[in-house]
Amino acid sequence: MLLLKQFIPVNADEFIYVLRNSCQKEAKHYGVDDAVLEDIISGFVYYKNLQGTNGKDVRVRVEVTEYIPLEKYVVLIKTGDTEYYTTYSITQETDGISLEYKENSKSEKVTRNWNYSLMTWITQRGKKKKICTMLLAIKGYILENRSKIKGKIERMNQADALVQDQVSELIGISKINNSAIESDNSEVK
Repeated sequence: MLLLKQFIPVNADEFIYVLRNSCQKEAKHYGVDDAVLEDIISGFVYYKNLQGTNGKDVRVRVEVTEYIPLEKYVVLIKTGDTEYYTTYSITQETDGISLEYKENSKSEKVTRNWNYSLMTWITQRGKKKKICTMLLAIKGYILENRSKIKGKIERMNQADALVQDQVSELIGISKINNSAIESDNSEVK
């Protein structure tokens, strides 16, 4: 497992916007022509090609497995019997965000798990440098384009609020239905 904690002087909605926008662009590049920013939530899936260790292209499944607005964004890349997770956990502070970036893998084959752990340990310093470079690029993009992306972020936040309202409504309906079923069951006894 690779873990990196870093403070970035940007807002949580700006950071999440860049992650989701990047995912949307990549999905469009790989054939999901109708992908819009609002689609990039838990359950969003697309497929892409990556170069395997043998130099050949490998088709992988990419899925946003968890999205909590302004708090968490988890992406799963599944190739064969191995799953690679990337997690961004975000905490908004007064002058920026505290970010916890985590990479993890899970495989059905024990030797692959052990190999990934060993390789992560060996290459951790280089991987952390690459991640820090990526995070600096995200920060730079946000600071340079803050005024351009402001309206897009507002629309993203409105869409997230709408989804949250719909989920809350469905949970409420589910609780009412469960109460009605329990009531019916008690009358039958």
